[in-house]
Amino acid sequence: CLTSPLWEQTIERFGIEKVVEHYGATEMPASALTNWTGRPGYCGFIPPDHPDANNVVLVDEQFKVVAPGEVGEALLRVPGNSYRGYLDSKLDEDKVLRDLFEPGDLWWRSGDLLCRDADGFFTFVERMGDSFRWKGENVSCVEVEEAILETGKVQEAVVYGVSIPSASGKVGMASILPIECLEEGETLNDFLSHLQELLPPYAIPHIIRLVEQHHETTSTMKIIKAHLQAEGFKQVEKYPHFILYQGRYVPLNSDFLSALESGKLTLGFR
Repeated sequence: CLTSPLWEQTIERFGIEKVVEHYGATEMPASALTNWTGRPGYCGFIPPDHPDANNVVLVDEQFKVVAPGEVGEALLRVPGNSYRGYLDSKLDEDKVLRDLFEPGDLWWRSGDLLCRDADGFFTFVERMGDSFRWKGENVSCVEVEEAILETGKVQEAVVYGVSIPSASGKVGMASILPIECLEEGETLNDFLSHLQELLPPYAIPHIIRLVEQHHETTSTMKIIKAHLQAEGFKQVEKYPHFILYQGRYVPLNSDFLSALESGKLTLGFR
């Protein structure tokens, strides 16, 4: 879904008078959520008093409905209590919850975290699992990606967690397609200063990879993260890499790489 900044930039750049945003999936049991109001940053809208308002619920990990303004997994009521979304019926069963709120009801699990405000506007937060834990804190990849784009220095950003030796959790890494060169030390650390204004220290990417082309995407234009996570920081000879060391981004050279792989390097602002 379009973020508010991207929504507004798109309208301004292409002279679009109206944007209609939506949230949906091919296998969804109902029509897509739609935001036809033109209000930026929202992927859907159902007025609280509309009959369909109770056909979409957001729940926590215990499947309890969350309050307005809180984040939860989106569940959609299955019409007729019969769901077929896949050729393999076993996959269908993995996507539904039965007898959740009352005997005989059937709900489809989206696997996506959304937030609905008191007016009925939905925002897409992230795909479940699209976060990592570092320094005892949960880091949202989407939140960090949005902050990187807000600096105005980046065309495209992909954030993910990577494992490093002798450290619990995963350290944040960002693969970035900059608008202009960020390799100069002061330019890159000016970028870091912007991030420090937008994010808590634990959420700032500790490893940066700079690329010159757009990242590989699926047929539906979603950036493929799996291979980026698998590569981690192993492609230092192919792409410029920088590491956050003593409060600055410095080149990830062979000495830093050896210290990182041996677990002797302390990451972050210390």
